[in-house]
Amino acid sequence: LRPPLFLRPSLLGGQDRAMSTKSIVAGQGDTVRMEMRGVRDDGVTVIDTRAEGQDQVEFTIGEGMMPPFLEQAAVGMAVGTHKDLDLTAEECFGGVREELI
Repeated sequence: LRPPLFLRPSLLGGQDRAMSTKSIVAGQGDTVRMEMRGVRDDGVTVIDTRAEGQDQVEFTIGEGMMPPFLEQAAVGMAVGTHKDLDLTAEECFGGVREELI
């Protein structure tokens, strides 16, 4: 049984000069650009930044602009590589908050 979301981030590079080559990997403080594709366990695509009109995701690792799982996934990635992440609903969206139901 697959988790609710399968996410494949691909590191495209970044604003930092060090991120311009494949031999350098992303680390804390690097600003990176990613393409992402997210698919639910039923096969429905919920995000695809490669689709026409979608922006790449850009963020600085460690600034908390993105969910922790995505920042952690970016650390150690080289330009042009990708990772496959199988995520639970709680990892993606946090735990249930009864006060919001």
